[in-house]
Amino acid sequence: MKKFKIYILLFVFTISFSSCLLEDETPTDDFGKSPNLIGFNKSSIAANALADGTTTEVMIPLLVTGPTSLDIKEDVNFSVEVDVSSTAVEGTHYTLNTDNLSLSAADGLETSIPVTIITAGVVPPLAEAPTLVLNLTTTSKNAVVSGRTGQVSVAINYLCFSNLAGDYVINFASGPMDVTVTQVSDGVYRASYLPPFSITYWWEFSDVCNELTITDWQYEGSYPITGTSGPRPKGTLNESGDITFTGVNVAGVSWYVDREWTILKK
Repeated sequence: MKKFKIYILLFVFTISFSSCLLEDETPTDDFGKSPNLIGFNKSSIAANALADGTTTEVMIPLLVTGPTSLDIKEDVNFSVEVDVSSTAVEGTHYTLNTDNLSLSAADGLETSIPVTIITAGVVPPLAEAPTLVLNLTTTSKNAVVSGRTGQVSVAINYLCFSNLAGDYVINFASGPMDVTVTQVSDGVYRASYLPPFSITYWWEFSDVCNELTITDWQYEGSYPITGTSGPRPKGTLNESGDITFTGVNVAGVSWYVDREWTILKK
């Protein structure tokens, strides 16, 4: 009787194990049948332009990914449409050339859409940044528009003159720490050290007419920076040129919550 029970258990275990193997194989079998996707690299970007009466060109990157994207030998044609939710006005805030758009296989199926930001007649700061929302459509059979990255929101930030690059320092009980701030583009800066980490990580912030905002840091993809009272931490600039940020949080770092720190202009 005991042997009979053992045989029954072994039979049930074998059936269960085979079932698990079949379930594990199903996603792998389906992967090769999934379509290639065309989409923007990011769902939202900031287009910063110094309001000096000239125009600024901003590039919006996109690409094709998928299980057989490496096998695509011909160009992938696509078009771009302005979403009805956009608050930016064509001819007033931007111009967009949507003729003959394609991703070339020779370029790795990656490209960028140029958007020209118009600053003539604009006096910053504006009460609200105009937003340009773009949707992708495709006429090619070798790729379909991604449901997750087929739309991008472009916030058009009109900037006042800004000159925050230079040498700064932050004082700790253990001693001072030097911080070098360099200008990446109009109104965008990169600092060499994010307080109060013991290791030097870079971080970036924007200056929109003296409204400072942390926009990025070295590990933003894994541990994003957020603000305590808003999506992003805000900063202030005093008369001495010192920069203070408050309500700084780093996701996934238990001790980096609601931090405040000041880097002093040398």
